[in-house]
Amino acid sequence: MYSRFGGRYANSIRWTRQGGYPEMLTSLCNSWKNLPMPTKVAMTLTIFASLAASVADKGAVYFITPAVRMGAAEPFVVKSPQFVQSGVQRTFSGWSSSYPYGADIVDAMKTMISVTADVPEAISGRVYTPRTSDYVITCDHFDLQFEMREVLASNLLLPNNGCTVVNYVSYGGFQAEFDRAKVVNVAKGRWSIRVPATSNATVASVGTSWSIFVDRRICALGEPLTSVSEHVKSGLTALPSTMVTKCVYPTGEISVLSASVVTFFVPTSTSFRRVAATVFDGHDDLLQAMEVSINNTPATSNATQFTELTSHDSFIEALFCLAYGRPAVSLRCRYHNINMLIIKQQGLDGPITKARGGKPFPYPPSTSIAMTIEHVPILHSGVPQPISMSTLKNATFEAAHYMASLGHNFYADYDEEQLYVLFDTMDPHQGFTVPDWLLISIATIMAVCLCLWGAIKVLLEARYTSSLYKVVATQLSLQTGMAAPMLMRSRLEPFEFERIPVAAAAGSHEVDTSTTKSPLGRTSC
Repeated sequence: MYSRFGGRYANSIRWTRQGGYPEMLTSLCNSWKNLPMPTKVAMTLTIFASLAASVADKGAVYFITPAVRMGAAEPFVVKSPQFVQSGVQRTFSGWSSSYPYGADIVDAMKTMISVTADVPEAISGRVYTPRTSDYVITCDHFDLQFEMREVLASNLLLPNNGCTVVNYVSYGGFQAEFDRAKVVNVAKGRWSIRVPATSNATVASVGTSWSIFVDRRICALGEPLTSVSEHVKSGLTALPSTMVTKCVYPTGEISVLSASVVTFFVPTSTSFRRVAATVFDGHDDLLQAMEVSINNTPATSNATQFTELTSHDSFIEALFCLAYGRPAVSLRCRYHNINMLIIKQQGLDGPITKARGGKPFPYPPSTSIAMTIEHVPILHSGVPQPISMSTLKNATFEAAHYMASLGHNFYADYDEEQLYVLFDTMDPHQGFTVPDWLLISIATIMAVCLCLWGAIKVLLEARYTSSLYKVVATQLSLQTGMAAPMLMRSRLEPFEFERIPVAAAAGSHEVDTSTTKSPLGRTSC
């Protein structure tokens, strides 16, 4: 465009630009004194425009980041042998893991299920994601029934407008006397219970389980039995944990139970508040009520079971403390929050049913644990920091609902010691992420350049838009009798093609400098 409006040395500027930045700067420097001001400006702008284009081209790379795009999901059923551990509850070995306190428990469960070490013939690099599905909850409100060693306490049925009954079972080295229990209904869904107990053990063994009836069968989640001596250090006696299990019935109905458990030891009744403050980050209603119950109950020569309970929605929260009177009143305490769901019947013709040869689902074991996730507390100077009850409640809730969303796609066959999992498998494809603004900018610049290029082709003569070789070859075509461009013999001294000089000898002809775009003169800077 500069040449179109009478600018001088236009071709020289263009051809010098093709040589690169050193050639442009050297030519401008050597010709500075001999060039008219418009040419100096045009040459300077050309240099800066070339530099800007180069920098912009390379700078755009910093906004483009590597990315991975997952391919289409393909269903894949995995059948893996498992070792079943028997005892109070049945569980698959190896399905227990520890994660930092506050970590996303759903991610932890996904990782435990989809770790390729447990997937036979897993393909390296392929992503295995457990398939989830929608589900309909048919029951999530429960009445509560206390039980001791398979004996129901008829006076400890706590109604809560539930659609079924949850059995709260305590067991261990003590015998609760439920017929002497004192029950106080503090408020709707809130109870305070004190039960005398007897024990001859010097080391307290305490365990609990929770069960519901579905299809006339029990589905229970059992907590391992633990022993705590009187000489253990006060505070946490084990890592807080979240347990979850699922029962699949022959009808296709599903029940899910999850619970978070915190166990701690209090050496004396008067230190309950101090110890509880080191375990929990708040002294909520259950802790306050437990402290009052303990302090208002005279010490005995035997044991007393204290329980503070609250039930709301699909949650049951319980703070359980077993007080021993020998040689001084000490407390073995457990905090539980339990979430239970009963899921509407699902279809029995899924991929896992086909993988099992169409056999109906057997009745599940009465007590089981599918997974256990331990929460490792944050340490400051080697001291565990208090944990939040609300954080544990969220973990219990999310674990239950994630297990419910797995439906029949995650099936534990305890009889055959096999685990069936339906995965969505995807292969990752490497690529790049380009910001939208960068794509729009590139498209706009390309459109503008295309328009300029088209306008130049229409408005300017070929000698201003063609390469240096084509311009020279075209001028020589009349003398060589061949169409340009073409391959020709050349020499540098003197500069000629096919023995035809490119430039006439000095003084052999006159040059109209007002119209001719001649090369830049070379003078010292």
